[in-house]
Amino acid sequence: MRFTNPRMAGGIGQELGKFTKAYGFYRIGLAPNEQKAWKGFFYGCWKPIREQARHWWMWALPGTIYYLVYDYAKKEHERWRREKNH
Repeated sequence: MRFTNPRMAGGIGQELGKFTKAYGFYRIGLAPNEQKAWKGFFYGCWKPIREQARHWWMWALPGTIYYLVYDYAKKEHERWRREKNH
């Protein structure tokens, strides 16, 4: 699309509304009372939870391994500390 140059539209001081019309533009929109404000809201809220539940092994398995290693290290440290004090 090409707009008319202001110099060629009739000289200095001419109003902006008197430029050559630009054809071929379509603007489609819904009135505010025609829109559904909450459409897909609850679906969108639960979607991340469902995605995480589907791939549970990606976070549950490493988390379980981490906890088991942490618990073992904590118990081992406590045992080592008791042996050292005796």
